[in-house]
Amino acid sequence: MKYDIFISYKRLGISSATAAYLYDLLTKKGYSVFFDRKEIRQGRFNEQLLTHIEGAQDIFVLLEQNSLNSCFNGISGSYKTDWFCMEITHALKNKKRIIPLLLDGYKMPAIQELPPELKSLALENAIIFEASEIDDFYKKYLIDQGYLQSKPKNLFMSSLNGNGIADFLFYSNGHCDIFEYGNLIGSLDQNVDEKHPYIYTVKRAGEHRFDCKNNDTCEEQSFIVSIEKDTQKYVPIQWKLTQNLWELSEKDIEAQDDSNTLLFWGRGLFEGSSTHEPKIEMSFLCLQKAAKQWNIDAKNYIVRNINAITNNKIERDVIVPWLKLAADYGSNEALYILGCMYLRGNGVERNGKTALYYFEQSANLGNDKAMRQIGWMYTEGIGVKRNYSKGRLWYEKSINLGNKTSMIWLGEIYQYGRGTKQDLDKALSLYTQALEKEKVSPLIRIGSLYFGPGKYHNMSKAYSFFCEGANIEENNNEVAFSKVMCSIMMKKGYGTDVNIEGAERHMNEVDKISATFKDICTFYNSISWQLYLMEIYDEALPLALKSIELGENPANLDTLGAIYKALGDYEKALEAYNKCLSLGKQSAKLDIEKINNIIKKK
Repeated sequence: MKYDIFISYKRLGISSATAAYLYDLLTKKGYSVFFDRKEIRQGRFNEQLLTHIEGAQDIFVLLEQNSLNSCFNGISGSYKTDWFCMEITHALKNKKRIIPLLLDGYKMPAIQELPPELKSLALENAIIFEASEIDDFYKKYLIDQGYLQSKPKNLFMSSLNGNGIADFLFYSNGHCDIFEYGNLIGSLDQNVDEKHPYIYTVKRAGEHRFDCKNNDTCEEQSFIVSIEKDTQKYVPIQWKLTQNLWELSEKDIEAQDDSNTLLFWGRGLFEGSSTHEPKIEMSFLCLQKAAKQWNIDAKNYIVRNINAITNNKIERDVIVPWLKLAADYGSNEALYILGCMYLRGNGVERNGKTALYYFEQSANLGNDKAMRQIGWMYTEGIGVKRNYSKGRLWYEKSINLGNKTSMIWLGEIYQYGRGTKQDLDKALSLYTQALEKEKVSPLIRIGSLYFGPGKYHNMSKAYSFFCEGANIEENNNEVAFSKVMCSIMMKKGYGTDVNIEGAERHMNEVDKISATFKDICTFYNSISWQLYLMEIYDEALPLALKSIELGENPANLDTLGAIYKALGDYEKALEAYNKCLSLGKQSAKLDIEKINNIIKKK
């Protein structure tokens, strides 16, 4: 048998171990390697050894302290009977590519120190080798720097041994991935051809179905191949070699009028491949043109992938056109997402009226989340004049479709008597129903109901519910609020013994949770708002100011104005509400009028 790589080494501790490491690495990569583990060499075997050197393309020579002792032991010509030196001499004589590996800090002898037959060894480009960096060594030196002339014959060695297994030998005229049962089994690149196939070993005979995807054109094909046990079978995968998607230009898209081709391009660019990142903007151009040509599949693809678009780190100037097109094709989810973006000013200019428009369109198509948002906008007076009655109606519509969050928000209206008569029984009933789906949010509402005045006032129960919420292992603002309430009640001895150390521990945990939030401003505002509703103004104010420091917006300015008003600081309340009005929250007008009337009466 002919081997492409020959490993020459002296039987010393480090050299022997390194030779074994090197052999395992190269054979697993698919190379044909000769590695002699025998201790004694004699007779015809010695002749065969030299023949293997003559047939090899690359000779690894492993050098450590004492490897070349026969050259320096003072005995004239002793190196000529040392098999390690004889292997090197034979390789040099046959002009083989020699790759010296210097082990354990060994340095190559100077050319004048070596015997005549070995002097050329000192001229070879040696590598300082570290066994702990063997994978980096393979990529850095053998692949990237091109030390190896040999190419792998198989990416995975066959293990045919008469036990009924079989090998498929794949090769292709294009770069592609191969799948079986949805699992990636191999990737074919420039190192794989008919002479060096990719070997896939299977444990059963019979039919096997494979799916393939071209990484350059994104074309796909499927086929079924039968194989008998203890055999190998070639499987050529041929591609038409059409347009390389990753070289497409906008001019190519403009020139293409076939909607199915545009759909194919759009899908491929959107999904990417194992060797190319997705190109979402180019994908959109293809799909948009196909959809405008009434390609139903293109329209459906645009609608079907809106969540993938919004969940990934994609530029907003690509996301918004995609969502608007999906909305035009009747996607209630796209309409809802657009509403959220305009409500928060996320990638677009904040606009409450535009947000309300999109939410209403989505709600008309049965989206319960959009109904909930409309209810919230009416109760908060964002993008529309505040109207609690309409807010309640939209919450009820959302609840009828199973939205548990709407139960919580409607429960708050009844708990605090916002625009209606206070009804603690209804509030508790709604919170309890919401517990079937949500954890923390209903718990803190029930806790706040027991904390506040009225028929359910019970500090011990309130503390119990807040503790239950605080012990849930989630990083969100509601768990954080539970911890804030536990801290307040421990500090003041409400429903539990005074525990200053425990109170501080809870607040430290709140700061840790805040660090996990992208929008820390909203994080602190939501907590301060809940404290305001519970009339804990002295604790609400610092958190509201912390939110303002991180960035002013209508929500946190409204919270700050409400807290200052409750504390009787009308000048600061007016300042906050005026800023709130300037940022588009129309309900702030009514708050300003109320404060001015209070000031006039004084």
